[in-house]
Amino acid sequence: MLYGLACSNGYAVGKAEVIRGIPDISPQTGKVTPEKELSRYIAAVKLFEERANQVAEQVTQTDGGDEKNIITWHIFILKDPYMDSEIKRLIASGFSLEKAVISACETYSKVLLMSPSEIIRQRAADIIDVRNTMLEIISSSSNPAPLPDESVILIADTLTPSMTVGADKRHVCALAAANGGMTSHAAILARAMDIPAVLSVEGITDIISSGDTVIIDGTNGIIIPNPDEDTIKEYREKAEEYRRRQLALAEYADKPTVLKSGERVVLYGNIVDPEEANEVKAVGCDGVGLFRTEFLYMDRAFPPGENEQLAIYKKAAIITGDKPMTVRTLDVGADKIPACLETRGRLDPHSDVRGIRYSLKNIELFKVQLRALMRAAAYGNVRILLPMIDTPDEIRQVRALMKEIGRELKGRRIKYKENIPLGAMAETPAACITADLIAKEADFVSIGTNDLTHFIMAANREEKEVRHLCATSQIAVLRAIKHISDTVSAAGKPVGICGESAADLKLLPKLIELGVRTFSISPASVLDVRRALSEI
Repeated sequence: MLYGLACSNGYAVGKAEVIRGIPDISPQTGKVTPEKELSRYIAAVKLFEERANQVAEQVTQTDGGDEKNIITWHIFILKDPYMDSEIKRLIASGFSLEKAVISACETYSKVLLMSPSEIIRQRAADIIDVRNTMLEIISSSSNPAPLPDESVILIADTLTPSMTVGADKRHVCALAAANGGMTSHAAILARAMDIPAVLSVEGITDIISSGDTVIIDGTNGIIIPNPDEDTIKEYREKAEEYRRRQLALAEYADKPTVLKSGERVVLYGNIVDPEEANEVKAVGCDGVGLFRTEFLYMDRAFPPGENEQLAIYKKAAIITGDKPMTVRTLDVGADKIPACLETRGRLDPHSDVRGIRYSLKNIELFKVQLRALMRAAAYGNVRILLPMIDTPDEIRQVRALMKEIGRELKGRRIKYKENIPLGAMAETPAACITADLIAKEADFVSIGTNDLTHFIMAANREEKEVRHLCATSQIAVLRAIKHISDTVSAAGKPVGICGESAADLKLLPKLIELGVRTFSISPASVLDVRRALSEI
């Protein structure tokens, strides 16, 4: 029995299909010249872009979510100034296109693997994907070998996003890999496609061979190679029960979110794209509890302008309608470092300048976002949420800034909304200790349990040695949640949770016991959570 990270729920029994190494490349015949190789490179990039867009469209049609951005991001990787210039430099120095692509991608991936952030290290899988796809295109083998008719379990050292997207449920019933984690793109796509996945299983491609019968328990992070008949029967029954349970969840789409006693619970949905507001609406949420805006700044040379942001926020606000649409202002720093902001103030994985601290040190950039939000608020029930608030003065500074912006917009006769509800993210020990003071300044408070757990336990969840400490179920974290919830509620202000723990079915009874009655979670988790709450 092997153990790894349970990255996508579900159970599967099937034959293993083990993938190793990189695609074979045909050696080029004839003289290699920089001019010829550069011409081949330009043609290959064009085909790469077309292929990536086709795969992204396939994901959109299958899942209807923002997962397509993971695939189109590969275009940005290949067109990254460093990557592009490095490949061209190598070609100019006499490298063949194949060798130039392999060398540039290896150098790029090594840079990511040196990062102290596990999330950034996991992005090396995307570089591998770009490399493999380019090599397939260059060698004219862009159509991979067809998968067998029977459903297989795909196993690799590193699962790349294109492997995962190619995991048609008719041919692939589960995924497993030696590397990767909860936030790897392969894991995100597996969850979106509802395919069981277990990652970070050391040495799995050496232990399991193609053709072996394998059980994947994506719910508990267990892999059983060559199981006996009784175990196979047990897990097939679990898989069928899981399938029936998922189908039964559909009845909760139109039901109110209530506890067994009939007490109402507020259930919001989290989004990163305005289109996802439709998903929030479809599962009957009470509105959008967290619109993460840092993704608007990713994979671009310059930050989004006011009108571009206005169009995005306005669209989400109109879809959400009368229900609250909570937008978190730019939350960057740590492992979220958009290239377009690297030179705009101090921003690196080791810096404490992140969240609201970064915004208040980069006022002009912040004002662009606030102006767009204040204008978008004229079209819906927009609320603004400030990340990583530590002091009441930070909220006062933002209110003063919004008043200044309001006067500017009024002077220019531009439509906007005044007195927009302003919320604070409580995700540090400082916010916990001063929750009473923060509640006086904020209109509502949202507890970010991911960072709160990290800071309370003084343990980095990206480090395997202390990962066991990074659980919201730790008594110190639960006491912090209760203190914030009780203190903010006593001040007459709404308070809820928007961290991953809000969708933890095992933790939900404890959170309800602590007095939490507002949760903001991924739309994909809403029906499961609503059912679980109805039984508490």
